[in-house]
Amino acid sequence: MKIRTFIIGLFCLLSTSAEGQESLERHWKPGMEKMRVISYNIFNGFDWGKDGDRRERFIHWMKEKDPEVLAMQELCGFTQESLSQLAKQWGHPYAVIVKENGYPVGISSKRPIELKNKIVEGCGHGLLHVETYGYDFLVTHLNPGDTNKRREEAEFIIDYIRKHKLDNFLLMGDMNAHSPIDAEYMESNATELLMKYGGTNSTNLINGKFDYSIISRFLSFPMIDVCRPYVSPDKRTTFPTPILMYQSRHKKVRAKCEERIDFILTPLKVADKVVDAFIWNEGATDYLSDHYPIGVDLVMESPSTTNTSSAGASKKSFADQWQFVGTAIEENGYHVWGSSPIEGRDGKIHLFSTRWQTSASFDPGWRSASEIAHYVSDTPEGPFRFVGVVLAGTGKDTWDKYGIHNPAIHQVGDQYVLLYISNNNYRQPPHPANQKIGMLIADNLNGPWKKVGQDGCILSPSSNPAHWTYKASNGVVNPALLQHPNGGFLLYFKSHNAQMGVAFADNVEGPYVMYPTPVTKNKQAIEDGYAFVYQNQICLLTTDNHGILKKGGGILWRSDDGLNFDQYEPGFNLFEEYVGKRQLRNARQIYGSMPKFERPQVLMQQGKPGYLYVPSGANKEGNSGTAVYVLKFKE
Repeated sequence: MKIRTFIIGLFCLLSTSAEGQESLERHWKPGMEKMRVISYNIFNGFDWGKDGDRRERFIHWMKEKDPEVLAMQELCGFTQESLSQLAKQWGHPYAVIVKENGYPVGISSKRPIELKNKIVEGCGHGLLHVETYGYDFLVTHLNPGDTNKRREEAEFIIDYIRKHKLDNFLLMGDMNAHSPIDAEYMESNATELLMKYGGTNSTNLINGKFDYSIISRFLSFPMIDVCRPYVSPDKRTTFPTPILMYQSRHKKVRAKCEERIDFILTPLKVADKVVDAFIWNEGATDYLSDHYPIGVDLVMESPSTTNTSSAGASKKSFADQWQFVGTAIEENGYHVWGSSPIEGRDGKIHLFSTRWQTSASFDPGWRSASEIAHYVSDTPEGPFRFVGVVLAGTGKDTWDKYGIHNPAIHQVGDQYVLLYISNNNYRQPPHPANQKIGMLIADNLNGPWKKVGQDGCILSPSSNPAHWTYKASNGVVNPALLQHPNGGFLLYFKSHNAQMGVAFADNVEGPYVMYPTPVTKNKQAIEDGYAFVYQNQICLLTTDNHGILKKGGGILWRSDDGLNFDQYEPGFNLFEEYVGKRQLRNARQIYGSMPKFERPQVLMQQGKPGYLYVPSGANKEGNSGTAVYVLKFKE
């Protein structure tokens, strides 16, 4: 470690106690900011979610310590969604869990998280690799019962770091192993611990002695034990706390079996940025878990003073790369909704949008009186002019009698296909079960348009009682078509419990066969998916109306195979985050409870997102009809 860091650490040891370190105020240099990182084994996920009192005290303590990044072990009973909801309570809008069974590890952050890898085999309770704040974070929980397995897991992690050439990382978690740095203290003080481990026959020991080889292997890589310079040997223990009933509540008695098995390890270049380290092992944390939390404070350049590729800067989320341009379509006397863009052979940008007269009211007007209208502009940013009506409800005894909605335009070969939804009884409850998906086809964007098959309907809820869409309360809606790079077509849709599903076809006109299960695992409603290929993954851009990540924002779901969308990040932000609250001071809320974007549709340009078209229930200018807005993508 460089001399500067060593001197800072020596000063801490001589002038402060472990509890005094926490209150030490440092004066950060101009252009620098602090990042606090905490690692915490939370003890069986607050008893698999049943210990609400401990959970609330944990949230209170975490708010008080206010880390930028929090690594967690033993997230028992947690899912991606429930972890995301919990993390928001201590101010972290971003979170990732390695798996949803057993004893998962996870991480949360104040800034966007980029998932790098989830490894659940060969590495204890998992290895989670993410990037946030410009650093690689590796969170793990090594085998608790066998030192030989822990040694194999340590080698696996070292090989992973070497293979991926990581040199700007923090490796942290419950290692269930001892450090040679603590050997003198362990041999002199933890006199009852050897008996606890079971003596010479214990798989947790080597010939009845403490095994220091696992942490030694990490240190020899080399990695730096960043707690060492800042926490004195007698204050370094992280396990057990008096929450375990068989442990004495008296610190001196408990000291005979105390040990340090939780670590934060870094390469030298990261350790050199550490200015404080903590093990909070008394007081409020005595009864939050069976482990004590550990943490470090680092200083780094503020993102505003450094290039975004530097270690101190965080990578922007997908949502942060949209820039508000203005209004794409606003038509007097009409509500205008979802607008699907395409660049025509004429070089112009064509929008196919839903509209209905404001005299019909917003709801049930969208499902009773809406029609698809065609608009065109010389540029993606508008202004767009009305061309004509493409399709309206038949008004007859057909599946598409009312409410032509959710247009989605695509070019397939030399033809164009236009998907939509409709229903035959708008008087059913909102989002009625009789909604189905239809398709039009044409050789020219100006028409004429023809319904495919006999009546245009290409997808209905399944008639198989075992299928997840059977008698779905909202039918099948929100069509999102993707021409797979390897051939065939994927038709994504929303159905039961507002989850997304997919149907397959060899030809664009069908027939489409539905996959037997949803492709998203959300427990809160999402909708309005748009499907596209981005960064070698199949993506779905949906709304987040109920707050999986941010209520009123959007979610970008990612999948490697198009069937399991287990990765997601913010897809777009709140209306006010792009334009500022002042720009919405005169906004008229026509639909919904807050200004937010819906029905996202993307104009792809040269294989990348170019522009985003989104309606809103809030009219920015205070007019009586809803409008469609356009945002530009800036990488």
